[in-house]
Order: sequence, then structure tokens, then C-alpha cells
Amino acid sequence: MIIRNILLVILVSSPFCLFGQNIDLVSSEEIIRKSERLKELYVKSISEEDKDEYRLLFFNEFPNTFKEFHKLYGYGVAAGDFSYDSLSFPRPLYRDSYDHISTFFDLDSVLE
Repeated sequence: MIIRNILLVILVSSPFCLFGQNIDLVSSEEIIRKSERLKELYVKSISEEDKDEYRLLFFNEFPNTFKEFHKLYGYGVAAGDFSYDSLSFPRPLYRDSYDHISTFFDLDSVLE
């Protein structure tokens, strides 16, 4: 019975150990590229003639997960993230967060 319970615990917890919780799938280089792309699309979405096209591209480029969002717009260390690049400092888009998030929430007219 005890062995069965131990095997059950190992079996249930192994997907978390093997597939993921501590694996960082978004590299620093990807974050830098994505932040530059978001900045570019934001500027174009407020200044170009084809604003709606750039606003849609901005929407599609916006982070899909909270972890990615934090790495782009956050400040400080993410919970459980103690890698070298997670030291306490503003992320690449920290200072642009208000404008970007406001634009993101105003996209409903473009997406309809």
C-alpha cells in the first residue's frame, strides 16, 4: 500500500517536474525582440494612416501568458524565478506599460 501511494505521488507529480514549472521557455533575446516589436507597433498604431492594421498587429504581438507579460512590463523578480535575468529592475516595457495596456484595451473596435 505504501509503495503504491509513493508511486502514485511520483506519477502525478512527474509531469510538473519533467515538463515544466521550472523551465523558462522565453529567452532574454526573445523578450528584447518582442519588446522592440511592441514599441514599433505601438508607435505606428498611434501615428500611421493604417492605424487599425498596426493595432491588430499590436494585439497579436501582445503577451499570451502572465509570465511573458511580467518579463516585458513588470518590475522586480517574478514569483519562483531566480535566474540571473530576473534580478530586481524594470523590464524593457515597464515605462511604456500604461500606454500599451490602454491601447490593448481600446482594441475592441478593431477586432469586431
